[in-house]
Amino acid sequence: MFDSIHDHIRKIAKKWSGKVKPKIKVKEGIFAEGSGQEIATYLLGKGGGKAKAMQRLNFYINRAGENLTNAGALNKAKEILEKK
Repeated sequence: MFDSIHDHIRKIAKKWSGKVKPKIKVKEGIFAEGSGQEIATYLLGKGGGKAKAMQRLNFYINRAGENLTNAGALNKAKEILEKK
C-alpha cells in the first residue's frame, strides 16, 4: 500500500515541478531606464503605500535575475523608499 501512495505523490510532484515559470525578461520602461527617484515616485504613485512599493520593487528585482540591467538605479530606489 505504501509504495502505491509514494508513487502517486511522486507523480504529482513531477507534474507540478514542470510548471515553474522561468525568469522574466526585463521590459523597457521605468525599471530599465529610469533613475532611482523616478522609479520610487512611480511605485509610490501606484497606490498601496511604501510597503507595497517595496514589494513591487523586490518582486521585479528577484524575477529579473541575471537580466537585470539597471541595478544601480533600482538599489537607489530601494534606499529612497526605505527612508520614507
